Amino acid sequence: MTEDEKRVLQQAHRKIKELHDNAELFTSLSYSTQIDTEEQKGSFGFTSRPSINSMKAATADIRHFTMNDSPVMWSKLMKICRQYATEDKQEDLRKLGRLWSRELGNKGNELGLGIGLNLNGEPLTRKKLIHLWVNGDYMHLDDQASESLALMRGNPFIGMAELIFIAAMQNLAILLFNLDGRFIDPLLNEAK
Repeated sequence: MTEDEKRVLQQAHRKIKELHDNAELFTSLSYSTQIDTEEQKGSFGFTSRPSINSMKAATADIRHFTMNDSPVMWSKLMKICRQYATEDKQEDLRKLGRLWSRELGNKGNELGLGIGLNLNGEPLTRKKLIHLWVNGDYMHLDDQASESLALMRGNPFIGMAELIFIAAMQNLAILLFNLDGRFIDPLLNEAK
């Protein structure tokens, strides 16, 4: 393994450890909706979820693995791991890659948790929901994403949309833990 590859794996390992230390990210998700049909009023909201600070920290950590210019971008890590993985581990890496792509909604048409949501005639795919929260609330202040979130607030499906986002962040974290525990950490131990 080259020194550059080792450095990339060490950076990834360190970032994944920080994500792992954010135990609150894995608070179970519970959402409640109650509708009074006679008065046509309802209440809705999370009864259990990770805190906003926990979600912001997790989003910041996971973002390193999704950005094209990041030294620890997922595809770079996969390339290094594939290069040194034994033949019997190659299929496991391919499966991890497919799961990562699915969680990010890279095909663009994946529904979040199998739930089809729509905002003003536009489907809210998993990729779109991740974009809205990352760029409209947690990491950036993209005006268009912020406006879309504002339209969704006060509507019972906002909770379902945010639940999809939180579940995606939890699943991406689990995939990172899996990549680290099964591939990155063992490769770093071999390189010592």
